[in-house]
Amino acid sequence: MTKETLSVVVACHGGRPPAAAFHRRLTAAVNAVGMPWHILYVGDPGASGAVPAEASSDTRVELVPVSAGSSRQEAVAAGLRRATGSAVAIIDADPIAPPEVIGPLVDRWREGCDVAYGRPMPGDGDSAAGWGGRVRQSLIDWLADVPPPLHAGDVRILSRRAVEAFNALPEGDRIERGADAWSGLRQAAVPTARERPTAAPAGDRADRVSNADRLRGRILVGLFVVGLVYAIWTATIGWGNTLNDRHSFRQSQTAMTAQFMIGQPFRLAYETPVLGKPWSIPLEFPLYQWLVARLVGLFGTPLDQTGRFVSLVCFLLTTIPIWRIARASGVPAGIAWVPALLFVISPFYIFWGRTFLIELMTTFFGMAFLAATLDSVRNRSWPLWACAVVCGSLCAMVKLTTFAVFLAACGLLAAFQAWREWTTGGSFPDRCRRAGWWLAIPAVPLVAGMVWTVFADGVRAGNPIAAVYLRGARHDEWLFGTWPQKFSLDVWRIITDRFVELIGYPPLAWLLLGAALAITLVVPRRRRETLACFACYLLAPAVFTNLHMVHDYYMNANGVFLIMALGFAIVALLEDARTRRAGWALLALAAFTAVTGHRLLHLPRQTLDNAQVLEAGKYIRSATPEGSVIVCVGQDWSALVCYYARRRALMIPVDRDMAPALVDAALANLKGENVAALVVVEPTAYSPERARQQLAAAGFDVPVLSVKGLPAY
Repeated sequence: MTKETLSVVVACHGGRPPAAAFHRRLTAAVNAVGMPWHILYVGDPGASGAVPAEASSDTRVELVPVSAGSSRQEAVAAGLRRATGSAVAIIDADPIAPPEVIGPLVDRWREGCDVAYGRPMPGDGDSAAGWGGRVRQSLIDWLADVPPPLHAGDVRILSRRAVEAFNALPEGDRIERGADAWSGLRQAAVPTARERPTAAPAGDRADRVSNADRLRGRILVGLFVVGLVYAIWTATIGWGNTLNDRHSFRQSQTAMTAQFMIGQPFRLAYETPVLGKPWSIPLEFPLYQWLVARLVGLFGTPLDQTGRFVSLVCFLLTTIPIWRIARASGVPAGIAWVPALLFVISPFYIFWGRTFLIELMTTFFGMAFLAATLDSVRNRSWPLWACAVVCGSLCAMVKLTTFAVFLAACGLLAAFQAWREWTTGGSFPDRCRRAGWWLAIPAVPLVAGMVWTVFADGVRAGNPIAAVYLRGARHDEWLFGTWPQKFSLDVWRIITDRFVELIGYPPLAWLLLGAALAITLVVPRRRRETLACFACYLLAPAVFTNLHMVHDYYMNANGVFLIMALGFAIVALLEDARTRRAGWALLALAAFTAVTGHRLLHLPRQTLDNAQVLEAGKYIRSATPEGSVIVCVGQDWSALVCYYARRRALMIPVDRDMAPALVDAALANLKGENVAALVVVEPTAYSPERARQQLAAAGFDVPVLSVKGLPAY
């Protein structure tokens, strides 16, 4: 016959260490039940202290560490996973029910009850027994499929099979009262007298710890608000400048798409008129461009500044899922603002968060996808499941290359949860259904992204130049790079050297990266989160090597993870009282590095006077009738000149392998259009004379307009 043993889980949540008087009463109560026992104090060692001093040498007393800021439910769940007794009692370190109630609870367990819980006696000052409690209970009964027992208290005892049933539940934030009712096991109530929670004396360490935690959280929230104001102020520097500041090629292409959507109905095969007819060469799902165009149509705001505004809003909104990811990882609410603060003051994201690009919208949807996946797995929430699927699908359709990083992270989370569902038992169809719901989180967005890609690829096939340059093996090599590139130290040096833009002033950025790596190796706390963020940062360039080597703005997709890795390293220091000062020092250094880095790296770009392109656009508009088409050579197939000229265009790409027949086919497609000019943006690698001859052969006798001295960034 198995010997009966008793485990007692003591939840030490809220930052208060267990009092010595409570421990003496608890040990007296468990000694009285006449069976071997052990006590599990569950709390954060840095905030709650360890076990009471007089019990530190007792081998029957153990500390189960949990993260600072963990809820009572998370503390109880951690204790139940560690408990090994035949019966497991649950009580708070500062209880309303007295420890002596454990004796009567054990008696009911011995009578065959799987769950025995304390129920406050009427007239004992229990608000739950009053009219408010009855209203609350009625609401819970109406909402819940399996209502919890009426006025059940938090102190209780569980049989071994009740503990195993509780531990098998997949939710991460389970409330034991509801879980006990859901299990369907035999339950009983034990009338319990109530006590007032122990009030700590003035100046008591617990009060100091609790007040310090609250103060620390308020300081960090205040710093985040200051960072938010700083980001908005800094981003608006150069707000009225043209798009010719950094990667104007891609900015003007996105802007031109939005330009030709203004006043038009939404179309999936939207126009980006830069490579001739057909004008539709869709790359991404046009949510960003459509939103910008609708705002311009509604409010009459300038197109450039409206595009900047939408990007800036997406940049600032991304701090919300970053905070949620930190919270889902068990970081206290106040300290969870640290990664969000580092993100919002990042020089790199402040600059790109004010550009006319889709990048920050896809970063927001990707981070929301990850945050909702984490929360839905942790809390088994179907609304969050739906949010994850929707955000993931939008991220995949708007930019599949950004989605890839988040697909890997969310796919692993969903696969783990699906495996847990599969191994919990049940019939084969039921297990398939439960596992399939979780696998749908990455699968549905992936399918949505692939469907859009196939559709867009088919539309681009109708344009002679896009069919060659924007699809097929040539395009795939441009996206993914070659195998020699993926293993080239020179390529990886180019990619990784850019990380300083994420953090700030280069020498200090390297110092902070080294500090983050050192903390990860030395401090176990938050090691898992930090390493996962480093892995996600490196994954994107490992897959899309050529893109990340050529275009620095592609770091929008993965740079947030490097910032979060640094944030989690600082969080690890702030959570422990022994390293807290070092955490504050590192956070201050990171803020200083970000501010100085922006002034050094990005402020000169934001203050560039790029009005020359406005003059070039005005010149072309004055020489060509409205609604006409221009043919351009120079600046590859950048849309910058034709965007500011407000003209559809055939931009002839710069390529030594450009077949004359390809240009002839594109010119032939312009038959019936009013081709008004050949625009030569000097210097050009494509011969203007050859272009003029090809135009003449296609039946277009047009003047040549020369644009000189136009810088391109």
